[in-house]
Amino acid sequence: MDTSSELTPHGSSPNDHFNLGTAGDALALVHSCFGELPEDSLVLIGIMDGRTGGHLRVDLSATMHAPQSRAAQYADWLAGPQAEPAPDAVMALLFCPELPSPETQNAYAELLLALATAFWEDHATVLSRVWHIGGPPGPQRRVRALGCQDPNCCPFPGMPAEEQLAAALQAHPELQSSRVSAPQPRQALAEYLRPAHPPSEKDMHLVQQLADCSEVSLAAQSLAALWDETLRRVQWTQDLRWLHQDTEHTGALLATLRRKRGRDALIPLSALGFHAALAGMRFEDMMLGNTTFGREDFDELSDHEQLTLLSESLPGESAPELAEQMLNDYAACWAGATDYAPNWERIDALDRILRELLAYARGMERESVLNVKAWIEWARGRGSISAVFIQAVLAEFPDSTLAGLLARFSEAFGVCPWARVKRQSHSWRLSTS
Repeated sequence: MDTSSELTPHGSSPNDHFNLGTAGDALALVHSCFGELPEDSLVLIGIMDGRTGGHLRVDLSATMHAPQSRAAQYADWLAGPQAEPAPDAVMALLFCPELPSPETQNAYAELLLALATAFWEDHATVLSRVWHIGGPPGPQRRVRALGCQDPNCCPFPGMPAEEQLAAALQAHPELQSSRVSAPQPRQALAEYLRPAHPPSEKDMHLVQQLADCSEVSLAAQSLAALWDETLRRVQWTQDLRWLHQDTEHTGALLATLRRKRGRDALIPLSALGFHAALAGMRFEDMMLGNTTFGREDFDELSDHEQLTLLSESLPGESAPELAEQMLNDYAACWAGATDYAPNWERIDALDRILRELLAYARGMERESVLNVKAWIEWARGRGSISAVFIQAVLAEFPDSTLAGLLARFSEAFGVCPWARVKRQSHSWRLSTS
């Protein structure tokens, strides 16, 4: 399951002939957004004020098992209160294994009625167009407007989809280089596993030795400060080659990935920032008795007294009420459930850092990198890519507890809550920045 909220202009000027009523242009938009023409998929694209905004891809076969409930869910994600600005209309594309025919188009009647009803009755949004794309990927795949009765328009089994797509991409080259498009899942995995700046064998051995000898502390403030400094530097410079030059620093980062505490700190540190992550880590230490204040003594304090003690342990001014809010956000960020957008620039910086570290990573270090990468893709709304990374972790580390948890997490939540809220989503930030 994948979602995207980027805005794509079409029909915005007399010289712009991009038309979602044309099969090729509709396919080009899907290809630009998701990096491929998918299989076994229902793709829904919101349309508003001459622009598209809000793109959802879900498994068609799974949707067909519960069309009524799934249609209501999809309509809420694309046109509900969290989808502001909500679309005026929505276009659907059915990617199925069978070539279009009168029989296959009738098979989706219940689903399409459920979608049209849910979008209109619940959100006053029209299901304006449905494209039916069938057959195996390649030259045999066909596309036609589902329900069209005009034999001169698009007779069965339809037009060659690949030809229509190629013509549209040639006419709209900007869609070939869309900066918000996602690569295919397997392609994304292969690219991530291929080092951007491959180190030499000598440097790899040196960094591993430095990680073995690293005296980096896993104490909350030391750990948070190390990664916060790294994230900030990558944000400022946009250049990661220094990681391969400062081998001692890289060895220290690698050493933190050998421990669950170091791995788990990365998500709040990137999504929320230094202070909220530090607050959460400090509170965990207090609850476990890993401070000068004993666990039993801490348990006997009231909630307000605990928050006061926590706020006094944080750098700078921090009222108990602020400490409580930071703890709530710390607990919610793993599920993408804060009521505001995360710091996507820091998450993107973490993603780039982890890719560089992967070239040196072994064992637990490598497992940590790939697991956090899987979470990043899920948070971005790219469930299909996240699933491929989870599979890669489990293939290499069958006993990975976190990978199993992430798989269940994704299944339970579906699309990440941040990705469902248009203005909080990663793709919205990219398209409006």
